[in-house]
Amino acid sequence: MDPHRSLCPQCEKPKYNQTAADLAMKSLRERYATATDKPKGSTAQEGDSLVVNMQGHAYDETAPNNKGAIIQGLAEGSGIDLIMEKDRFMPGLVEALVGAAPGDVRD
Repeated sequence: MDPHRSLCPQCEKPKYNQTAADLAMKSLRERYATATDKPKGSTAQEGDSLVVNMQGHAYDETAPNNKGAIIQGLAEGSGIDLIMEKDRFMPGLVEALVGAAPGDVRD
């Protein structure tokens, strides 16, 4: 008998959780993926990873284009890595960027 078995006589093997394993693998793939540039003329698609400069604004129905005050520190920055996955960030962000080309400006 294993001499260490007596240290934990009531231990049970944890049940395998496929959902947790899938999420862990997805996280590892994203964290350690090697980014490559898309071919010239390509546009952003869901599933892509972009490097963006962004500045979020509060909604203001009286302002031009409903663009109110800048949301400081929450939705702004330069060189932000953005994975184009629907509902991963703020609603509508990915959908608004689908079809964007390098250098495009989107409101």
